[in-house]
Amino acid sequence: HRDLHTAYRRQRQMCIRDSLKTPSVSGNSVENKINLYIKKFAPAAVKNMRFYRIPASITLAQGVLESGYGEGTLAKKANNHFGIKCHKGWKGKYIRHDDDEKDECFRSYKNPLKSYRDHSLFLVDRDRYKDLFELRRKDYKGWARGLKAAGYATDPKYAEKLISLIERFKLNRFHEYIIINFINNEFLNDKNLLGSAYDADSEGIEGKYYIWSNEEIKGLLGNDVDLSLIHI
Repeated sequence: HRDLHTAYRRQRQMCIRDSLKTPSVSGNSVENKINLYIKKFAPAAVKNMRFYRIPASITLAQGVLESGYGEGTLAKKANNHFGIKCHKGWKGKYIRHDDDEKDECFRSYKNPLKSYRDHSLFLVDRDRYKDLFELRRKDYKGWARGLKAAGYATDPKYAEKLISLIERFKLNRFHEYIIINFINNEFLNDKNLLGSAYDADSEGIEGKYYIWSNEEIKGLLGNDVDLSLIHI
């Protein structure tokens, strides 16, 4: 019975890993590039969601749109993935770039993860976005429309573009997930849990990170697992 239970457990783990994987992509089509971008930055979006309560789907959609899936000028030259301008009080590095006006000041970051974190802080710290945090995390349409109404972008179709990206690439699947660093976490040292769901070795992240839902973690490790012990 023990061997049968172990085999069942391993099979279930494999099924869960497969359900979380971003579809394998190859080639240079825009859709493939966007999928690669999502795969690369999903861990950062989910981690920031847990700390700052901004839906990961919104963060990823904005990242894709604002950075040109990582291939835009600001993303390449300044690691700026959200088109955030310097604004009053910015003391970090910056670059000049033509946008609504010529030669505008945009924030520059050491790596894209700094941009992801600053994006969260930018929304949290400004009163004009405070009503967004009253919305449910799953209400990505409300968030998209709220960002446009609060003046995040001047594009009249900004909300519709975010919603389209979220629905086209199913970014709302990240709403209930947490990140676990299996390699550097002694609490989760079961090698059977290791898979290839999300590899975030680059851009300042060390080790491999994987995204699981709270319910899936409990299913794998038991209902009495203390999720606060998991390193994210």
